[in-house]
Amino acid sequence: MKWRVTKAIKATLPSGGLLRIETGQIIDMPPYKAMRFVRAGKLQFIDEVDGPPSEKSKTLDDVMTETILFFRDKIINSRSWKPSEATHAAERVIEAIQREVMAGTGQLLAFRAACETWWRSGLPNNATINEQKEEI
Repeated sequence: MKWRVTKAIKATLPSGGLLRIETGQIIDMPPYKAMRFVRAGKLQFIDEVDGPPSEKSKTLDDVMTETILFFRDKIINSRSWKPSEATHAAERVIEAIQREVMAGTGQLLAFRAACETWWRSGLPNNATINEQKEEI
């Protein structure tokens, strides 16, 4: 997905070097990686779909699918996640927000927050702090 940099970002490269992304630049980044920068006010989503509404709906659906798959993988990898009434309730909230997003009245950030709630609601109360507070 395309994002506009609203505040300069400093990032460390795998090689150890430092990369500075200047304000105004357009970058391509998966939503699950961009969310921390969005929350910090450093990135803004660019709606690059100029086609008919069906194309925009497909893009929204793709983003929501990628988000839910990200949290599904976290659930699988946690090995301590258990379904419960709370997780089932969170699933119903996810479905409701998904319908709202597709209808144009919901927000993708609310969808992501609902997915995170779903993941967290299945973790036991005694899960390790690292598992519960892992950066998403």
